[in-house]
Amino acid sequence: MKDFITRKINREYNALLLAGAEVGQDWAFKISANNAEIANDYLVKAMSWKTQEEIDEMRVDDFNKLLEQINIAWITAPSESSDKKS
Repeated sequence: MKDFITRKINREYNALLLAGAEVGQDWAFKISANNAEIANDYLVKAMSWKTQEEIDEMRVDDFNKLLEQINIAWITAPSESSDKKS
């Protein structure tokens, strides 16, 4: 699995997730459940180098565990990344 989420992965993930999103009068953000599935598949592919076929054949529990690991990496990456020059 990649160590960090690149700007490109972040941009593509958001584009897939937010395609056709709407903001209601109550400012509630509404996205398609299908968009979330597509975006999550993309994220797992981009971070784990798995093909769509490999993802489609995964057990749901295994996919969810991998997605959780990726989400944890996404959340913790900024604090763990280092831009120090050697």
